[in-house]
Amino acid sequence: MEYDGSLPRQQAEDQATRDMRVYRYRVADHPYVELTLIAPGCDLDEARATLIWRFGADRVIEIQPLAQATTTDC
Repeated sequence: MEYDGSLPRQQAEDQATRDMRVYRYRVADHPYVELTLIAPGCDLDEARATLIWRFGADRVIEIQPLAQATTTDC
């Protein structure tokens, strides 16, 4: 059976795992609450730009990448 992009399932899952990016961020409204941004394929600068676009530069306090998954444990 073929999945996304006509790839075999395992290859499609491996590619999706490699491309997945997850970031923790904080905003000024709730500085002690860590929020999560799931941004497939985005590097840190792109994720920061997305958050600034969404919340405004004055509200984004911090953004940090989380460790990437190395396997699919389903």
